[in-house]
Amino acid sequence: MPKEEKRSFISKVFDLRSGSLIAASLLIAIVLVSGCTSQSFDPTAIAKVNSAIKSFLSDYPNAKVVTSYVQNVSIVSDCQNPQLATKDYWKVNIYDEATNLAVNAWIDAASNSVVCVVKTGGGKNETIQATETQTEKTIKQNDKCWYISNSTKLTFTEKDQQLSLCYTDKYYSIAISRNDTKICDEISLPWFMGFCYEAIAFNNRNLDLCSKMQEIGYESRGYYDNLTNRDVCYDNYALDFISHYSIFVKDACDNIKNEQMRQECEGYQNSSKPATGIDTVYVDKNSNSIFGYIALQNEDGYATTSNGIVNFTVEEGSSFIDVIPVRILYTKSVAVSQYDFHQEAVGLGALQHQTILYSFTMKYSDFDIQPSLDYGYLVVRFTTESGKTFTKTQQFSFK
Repeated sequence: MPKEEKRSFISKVFDLRSGSLIAASLLIAIVLVSGCTSQSFDPTAIAKVNSAIKSFLSDYPNAKVVTSYVQNVSIVSDCQNPQLATKDYWKVNIYDEATNLAVNAWIDAASNSVVCVVKTGGGKNETIQATETQTEKTIKQNDKCWYISNSTKLTFTEKDQQLSLCYTDKYYSIAISRNDTKICDEISLPWFMGFCYEAIAFNNRNLDLCSKMQEIGYESRGYYDNLTNRDVCYDNYALDFISHYSIFVKDACDNIKNEQMRQECEGYQNSSKPATGIDTVYVDKNSNSIFGYIALQNEDGYATTSNGIVNFTVEEGSSFIDVIPVRILYTKSVAVSQYDFHQEAVGLGALQHQTILYSFTMKYSDFDIQPSLDYGYLVVRFTTESGKTFTKTQQFSFK
């Protein structure tokens, strides 16, 4: 999808869902990926709604699932039902190697309905369910997301966009509010499961959540091939950091297996905005040292990172009072990479918030001159790779 189209769609999403920034940003991420793909039909999702299949998978959780599409075939003998017409079907085979038992679910390709379930193994074939129960039909009718994902009347783009809204309402908002990835596990479609995990990973600044998700994938007929839910999680984690903080999270991109998506993810680095100043200098002390952090900001006021050189100068005295001349107690310069910054919650109570910071520690034993006054000043000068220097001074107590 061209970048101009993405930006146009983003503005529309925020207009429609301005009441929830997290939900809106999540929906944007979904459409940036899924809106550009041709979503494959997933017959396994239909089969797993069937009570007989659910029971078999519960008894044999390690069973393998193989799906095939057959054209103009008769399944009368398999299902022992002469009323079943010769036509196109999906066959979902679920086989447990340990017991040599299996079930075959036959799905009408036109109506997307399970018409027959046959259990094999143990020396016999048994038709255990030839039609859907009323309970299963009710489940499908009430599950709007299931209905959309299996609709034959929607285009791929329409289906993706409607599923984005549906999953946001049905799963994402609940999973985010509870901070619970188990709710995400209820989603059978890999790309939407990936988005759900990513929202929680981003809120917790925890990229490891993407790797803890059970990896499932699908074959795309369009924009991407062999894309997994983890790929989606990693890619959107990187996209969220670029969108919110102008930070490029290289580790997220490096974990993506899909080559095309990984290259796209690496391209996010070009969208990061450079630091334009020092937002905060925080200083604390103990009996042996002073320590704290600095936080940079970009032109939009968001915390960001930067490569460069940071100089710390510890002073005491005052340039405004002649009887207390300024003395430099200690100075040091450090080469800093953007990856030396880290996410952390700062502040207390209602003022607590997440920011990106660079931590430092300076031991009194390394000072050239030991402090003789109660108060001192830390002067921080950060020089970027482009040669711009930002300066900020913070007073602190030695006592």
